[in-house]
Amino acid sequence: SSTAAAAKAAIALAAVELAGKRVVDGLFFFAARSKSQEAFLAVVLLAVLGISSVTEAAGLPAALGALLAGASLSETRYRYQVEADVAPFRGMLLGLFFATVGFAIDPRVLIARPGAALAATLGLITAKAATLAAVSLAARKPLAAALRTGLLLAPGGEFGFVALGLAASSGVIDAATANLLTTTTALSMALTPLLAKIGDALQEPADRFEEVWLRRTRRERDDAALNKAVSTSRGELVVVVGYGRVGKVVCELLDAKLQRYVVFDVDVRRATDARQKGKPVFFGDLGRSEVLEYFKVGAARLVVVAIADKRATNRVVVALRRLYP
Repeated sequence: SSTAAAAKAAIALAAVELAGKRVVDGLFFFAARSKSQEAFLAVVLLAVLGISSVTEAAGLPAALGALLAGASLSETRYRYQVEADVAPFRGMLLGLFFATVGFAIDPRVLIARPGAALAATLGLITAKAATLAAVSLAARKPLAAALRTGLLLAPGGEFGFVALGLAASSGVIDAATANLLTTTTALSMALTPLLAKIGDALQEPADRFEEVWLRRTRRERDDAALNKAVSTSRGELVVVVGYGRVGKVVCELLDAKLQRYVVFDVDVRRATDARQKGKPVFFGDLGRSEVLEYFKVGAARLVVVAIADKRATNRVVVALRRLYP
């Protein structure tokens, strides 16, 4: 029955996971004592073929066993030596793998159902790219990096062939659907170089967009915070003009008195750095009457001009006296 088959498969996987690693570790120990590269390679091949045979005997695809064998080898204490011994064969094995990927593309599916194959391929790439980009953005990665991550990981993986073969052999999906999805996975993998180039091309526009967006959202957030502070001050707000050495001392005194205040400075970088540190410092030139009116400086309890430059100080004072005599 299906329950017995599932139990048999679970037991086989558990045996591979628990016993397989210990057996492989013991075999590598004896191979290391022999100081023979051929012995190491023999243990690697024995592990792959042995675990594949166990999974196949349990009714699972042999490819799944090979995948589990690779995972077991990567977690042994001898993984670096195994990697060094297998390195000369890496190119040949990769070529063999991609040759099998090419064989997985069924031209008959492309001829008989080109629309379905194209839609499935684009749907797979779009869904995976959007999901992975969203996860990267949620992890606070830059937009360009999120897009490149999504595009590079959007194609199907080699485990897809294993999963589809298992689903077809178990009767979960029919052979025609499995053939279509296998072809779709192979086509998506063939598009990886194109997706990588698209990701590289999107890097600069994404960086520019992110910079503009962050600047805009920061400005909107600052405006909202400033308007809220002014509107809820009820005449108790102190306005400090300038956030230089004198302005910082004034702010420290106001903090000590628990007095609410806002600071305006004409230096954008200084205002931005202070805002990032949680200080109520905003960019604004209070020497202009329209700026004074916009921020309702007349409703403040007190205005402290703490600017080192004499001409700038006179300009702010004249604007204040002219608008609020």
